Amino acid sequence: MDDPQLSPAPLVSIITPMFNAEQFISQTIESVQKQTLTNWEMLIVDDCSTDQSREIVREICKNDSRICLIERTKNAGGPAAPRNEAMRQARGKYFAFLDADDLWLPEKLEKQTSFMEQDRELFLSYTMMTTTEQHGDFQQSSNHYRPLDNETIFKQLLLRGNMVPILTVMIKNQNDLGLYFDESPGIVSCEDLDFWLQLAYAEKKFAFLDATLSTYRIHNANISSGMINSIQTNLFLMRKWRSKISLWFAVKVYALLFWRRGMLLLLRDVIPTSLWQTAREKLGIIKKI
Repeated sequence: MDDPQLSPAPLVSIITPMFNAEQFISQTIESVQKQTLTNWEMLIVDDCSTDQSREIVREICKNDSRICLIERTKNAGGPAAPRNEAMRQARGKYFAFLDADDLWLPEKLEKQTSFMEQDRELFLSYTMMTTTEQHGDFQQSSNHYRPLDNETIFKQLLLRGNMVPILTVMIKNQNDLGLYFDESPGIVSCEDLDFWLQLAYAEKKFAFLDATLSTYRIHNANISSGMINSIQTNLFLMRKWRSKISLWFAVKVYALLFWRRGMLLLLRDVIPTSLWQTAREKLGIIKKI
């Protein structure tokens, strides 16, 4: 069998939307350049940044031909359109997703491609991740990510929310399927969950790799940081997929959505920030490294 690292075509295409990421993009690219698997291409789609992001990437591209900067002429208002643009141009056997402010551990691509190669039926794999925020480093509890045996992945995604963090995901090149991220304005911050739902509804096989290979960075500019916005986008998502599920299952999903989000909003309003953070650690939602 030929060594995929020596193939003229990239084994992995890395999809990176970028908007005003001058603080982080160099570190993000560096985490890709440090990968033990070297046969990759990185497609960075700039969504009309107004800071120095494009200039930073242009300079890096001069010294690494595996990195390609694609410059949009109109802002899309979210990462879906930039991701789709990169996916349509990608040449890799696999696609991996890395936003412009996140990081990968050095063995991320090597371990995950090896995992994917072991099962020809496997379409999407995802892993654990760590989370970095302004107050320190935290590691997400693993229970949320593990798939349950008694439900389909499609139903689990609707019931449990996004248990598949996009920066941990690797999928097969899917351009022949014609499935892409929904670019509707109402779905911004849930477009990744919607894409997983599309793949799950098409009965593509998902698998969880129990390894921590990525780091998600929390900061004020994160699109998904607002809980009210999260409720609105989840409602948009439910309207979109309502016809694919039973009435009883829809009621169950709505009840869980409002219970989880409503309680969190109430708690955040009445509990001091330091106590809120401690409570999250005690409950196992996050824990200090």
